[in-house]
Amino acid sequence: MSELVQQEMTLDEARETDRLIKRHINTTRYLLLDMRDRQGWKALGYESFKAYGEKELGYAERHIYQLVDAAEISLQIGYSSDDCAIAQPKETHLRPLKAVPEEERKAIWDEATRKAEEEGAKMTAQRVE
Repeated sequence: MSELVQQEMTLDEARETDRLIKRHINTTRYLLLDMRDRQGWKALGYESFKAYGEKELGYAERHIYQLVDAAEISLQIGYSSDDCAIAQPKETHLRPLKAVPEEERKAIWDEATRKAEEEGAKMTAQRVE
């Protein structure tokens, strides 16, 4: 039995793989939102969206809903599920906006990102709060 020997990644390969992982993690939430809103979980034979998320994805109910909330908020503040070329906001950075009225979310997000850019600082959930 021969063993498959894998070469270690180069720096460029690692950076590209990291970029793809981050892009897909932050865009998969839109697919999850679609699964919930269009009740794809029913077509798969589940009694609820919660049951689908727990069984198929291994996610706790809280996490499932944090992801779909992040997808909804991303859309509300101007990000598109179709535009994977631009960096999507992290789910944890969007969480504080859940407690804010929908009509105020974009202005708060824009202000937080503007200040982060001006200061040359990273975006954080605390900054959004």
